Amino acid sequence: MKMLLVICLILTFAIVMRQLSLRLGLPTVVGELIAGVLLGPAILNWVQYNGIISEFANLGVICLMFIAGLESDLKLLERYFKPSIVVASVGAMFPMIAFPIIGYLAGLSISKALFLGVTFSATSVSISVEVLVEMHRLKTKEGITILGAAVADDITSVVLLGIVSTLTHQNVTGSKIQSFGLVVAMVAQIAYFILIWLLIKWAVPKVINWVQPFKFANRSKALISLIFCFGLSCLAEVTGLSSITGAFFAGLAISSTCWKQAVQSQILPFGHLLFIPVFFISIGLEMSIIGIVNDWGLLIILVITAILTKFLGAGTGALSCRYSFQSATIIGSGMISRGEVALIIAQLGYVHNLLSTDLYSTIISAIIITTILAPVIMKKLA
Repeated sequence: MKMLLVICLILTFAIVMRQLSLRLGLPTVVGELIAGVLLGPAILNWVQYNGIISEFANLGVICLMFIAGLESDLKLLERYFKPSIVVASVGAMFPMIAFPIIGYLAGLSISKALFLGVTFSATSVSISVEVLVEMHRLKTKEGITILGAAVADDITSVVLLGIVSTLTHQNVTGSKIQSFGLVVAMVAQIAYFILIWLLIKWAVPKVINWVQPFKFANRSKALISLIFCFGLSCLAEVTGLSSITGAFFAGLAISSTCWKQAVQSQILPFGHLLFIPVFFISIGLEMSIIGIVNDWGLLIILVITAILTKFLGAGTGALSCRYSFQSATIIGSGMISRGEVALIIAQLGYVHNLLSTDLYSTIISAIIITTILAPVIMKKLA
């Protein structure tokens, strides 16, 4: 009964804040993020982040990235592969230089300061995707570059996390493969992407063409696609990657088949009616007033640095690939958001005693504030 009331509150606040955002000319995702802050311990404290909300949120971000994959163009992603890698690399380099310096000046050990850099090097592809879809810019060269760079950024963050894990002699990622060493983990991840390439280029189209005579109903096509999505997401986690990486490539594999439209018509309402709003609100639920009050000076520094490092880093990467200044500005703003990946990395650091309680609260607050500001900045500059 209590959980049903919580879901009612979440959905009510989601729709009210979405409408308010639209009236103010803001991306609707901003309204949902703020709804989470209002409902959570930072303001009203009516809803606490718990295991059930966490599972709903996980399903939400997986659905969101699966939809992003469905709506992407494989040929465009291949075309903009090189600039995506450059944008991701330079965009990760700037935070990895700036944040360890801030951490060291704040009195952190070298390993903890490096972990701070890893936390803020990650980009939230899901937040940017939602804004790009809303602005009808997902299939532009800037949108494709942001999407490709954000996925590459996820992989970069995992590699950096593995390096920090090795330096601190702890299995920070929690992956069983990671416990065997960074090299083994990287080999497993390379094998995973080879598997993905084989599935996209050969296996999935062949299987769908083979079962096409069975004349599956649209609902059955969506169910088979979801099984494929969840399977690749699970396998991604086993190799130490994020589940959203698997979900995105699962959607990308389906996007090049005759099932695309049928699956889209079923998955879009499935995700957006419940799971995706819960995901965005869950991010706001994690903000704590402790992180704002106890160390507001550091909080301001972290937020400003988080915005500038990604904007300048990703923008510089785009300029180096001969994008126009306007395109580089859009790409830089699209890479600012941190969101779920940064939250997960911060949580891992807290669990493994790399972050104190106060510092953890401040970092979480900085991530959420940056995530709320990112869509606003992106829409204003696009």
